[in-house]
Amino acid sequence: MGVRKVTISLDPELYAAVKADTERKGMTVSSWVSEAAAEKLRQQAWDEYMATYQAEQGEFTEEELARPISVAYVSGKQQAS
Repeated sequence: MGVRKVTISLDPELYAAVKADTERKGMTVSSWVSEAAAEKLRQQAWDEYMATYQAEQGEFTEEELARPISVAYVSGKQQAS
């Protein structure tokens, strides 16, 4: 996969926190920002999916929201426990 160089601007305090985190993890700021952007897009996709689901199926009840969900992922296969 290729990369595209871009220029971004960050608040100095935010940059300092990002830089410190990248140093702890042994990664570059670029890879950290890429991971953060990918996670943001995954979360938005999930939020959109859930909004569509609830629009079609109805909003979750308080009982459903209170029910704990435990799911284990083994070798890419979902197994409820």
